[in-house]
Amino acid sequence: MTAAPAPQRLCTHPRLGTRLRRGHPDGERVQEARGLDRVFSPRAVAVVGASTDPNAIGHQVLRNILEGGYRGAVHPVNLRGDAVLGKDAFRSVLDVPGPVDLAVIVVPSAAVLGVAEDCAKKGVKGLVVISAGFREAGPEGAERERRLEGILRRSGMRMVGPNCLGIINSNPYIRLNAIFGVATHRFGPLAIMSQSGALALALLAHSADIHLGVARFASMGNKADVSGNDLLLLWEHDPDVKVIAMYIESFGNPRNFVRIARRISRTKPILVVKSGRSTGGARAASSHTGAMAEADRYVDALLDQCGVLRAATVEELFDEALALSLQPLPRGPRVGIITNSGGPAIMAADALDAAGLRLADLSAGSLDALSAILPPEATPGNPIDLLAGGGAAGYARAVEVLAKDPGVDAIVVICTPIMADDTGIAEALVRASRTVGAKPVLCVFFGRAAGSPGSTRLVDGGVPSYAFPESAVRSLGAMWRLSQYRSRPEGKVPPLSVDADRAARFLAPGRERPDGWLRQDDALELLAAYGFRVARFKMARSADEAAAFASPFRSCSRRRRRPSCTRRTWAASSSACAPRSRSATPSTRCRGRCGRQSTNSRPSS
Repeated sequence: MTAAPAPQRLCTHPRLGTRLRRGHPDGERVQEARGLDRVFSPRAVAVVGASTDPNAIGHQVLRNILEGGYRGAVHPVNLRGDAVLGKDAFRSVLDVPGPVDLAVIVVPSAAVLGVAEDCAKKGVKGLVVISAGFREAGPEGAERERRLEGILRRSGMRMVGPNCLGIINSNPYIRLNAIFGVATHRFGPLAIMSQSGALALALLAHSADIHLGVARFASMGNKADVSGNDLLLLWEHDPDVKVIAMYIESFGNPRNFVRIARRISRTKPILVVKSGRSTGGARAASSHTGAMAEADRYVDALLDQCGVLRAATVEELFDEALALSLQPLPRGPRVGIITNSGGPAIMAADALDAAGLRLADLSAGSLDALSAILPPEATPGNPIDLLAGGGAAGYARAVEVLAKDPGVDAIVVICTPIMADDTGIAEALVRASRTVGAKPVLCVFFGRAAGSPGSTRLVDGGVPSYAFPESAVRSLGAMWRLSQYRSRPEGKVPPLSVDADRAARFLAPGRERPDGWLRQDDALELLAAYGFRVARFKMARSADEAAAFASPFRSCSRRRRRPSCTRRTWAASSSACAPRSRSATPSTRCRGRCGRQSTNSRPSS
């Protein structure tokens, strides 16, 4: 069941801004995020480009704001000053009486700069520029975007876009639906950030289909000003936001993203779908929003180290978001399965290993309790098979048994609608889940659509529901990965002795290369300049050259007689970096049993 929203006054996010501890690493960025209050919670909105044509984007945006029940003042602006949807219009934002916090700009790209200048004179705090024709459109558009950024810097305004779909704040005290296109949504725990406008509409539509409410939404477009990092900082302390979902095509500042996401992931789950996995996809992303593609394996490593859950598809993202927003994280990988059909239970059991989970071994007490409730022809065990006649009472009692078993960390309930009453079983499971405590409960109504009566009742009652066992198990696996991340120590960055001049010398070649990448030997030299211990290396042009370089650094002579000796060195060929050595200083004591000192003097890097 969705929790009641925290009351919000317009334009107020009380935990952002000045309440920062001294030396906070993101202090400056949080102060900037404070300016986004007036973007997402404005007291008055002007729609510049509001049109009387029902097919025009400006008309759709204004209609969505009005029909969404926005609680502030709304002012249409168009060149003719024609009234739109019963609202008096103005020829310029400068003519609007009273203050305007947010301007939603839907005019041709050539007119955007003039409108932005007027907004700066008016004292508008934020812009949402839906208009396209900027960096994504070529050099002329890129220059227009650069000039728009200059206006923002001079005025202090914040901007979402350009080339975006718009924004949403579903809090009942605000109700701002400033997007174009038709997408139903309801208030709930999810915040969505999308770098693609068209995909953003699909995200909103799917969240409605699975009855997962949306608290905040932002279509980022070109991210000329407001970035994903800004939204993470804004949503970190937003009481309405429980789970953050992101569709991204590029990272603007990966280092800041890691620092921010690592902290937020310990309190709020962050889910990401990152496009551009393939070479073709990377090229498409670059032409789509001017994004630059990163190597996909580096993206996986980046997300993994900061506790962000990467979903392969949008469907997986919502499956996981549903579970994370409704259920607690599991404390272990042991899963109990309850079913009324053997086939789907086997499918679920098969999926456990790939998700990092395993079947729980039930205690003797649990097996005895199950014997009392199972049909005579059923054998107690895990999975617990209630057979085709399993009804609401049997499901509820089985859940209660697993809830009390200390060897069970999570419960997956599968219902195949053979003779079962979907709604009755859903009601029983909702009641039983409230007695489980800290163990997550996920349900599968096998083959039933997300909008079926049983599934809807489950989600409304706080139990995630899926059509297939693999989806439920995969989502539970994501919850377990996040639980493991949060149980790890946060760690500390060790102090490094940096040779700045040396580092600058080896960074220079990468700046001159068209692709911006360092060669392998320069990258290793850079690591050494920053104090990292790396293996002795040299770029060799042939096998003989590599062998000649490696010869002086072979294993110590005692290694032939004592296999436990582990000291080794390697040479790097032109096609691969040298593996990391266990020792990196001259005359290092061998780590094997021999205890001998090496006599090889190793040249400096």
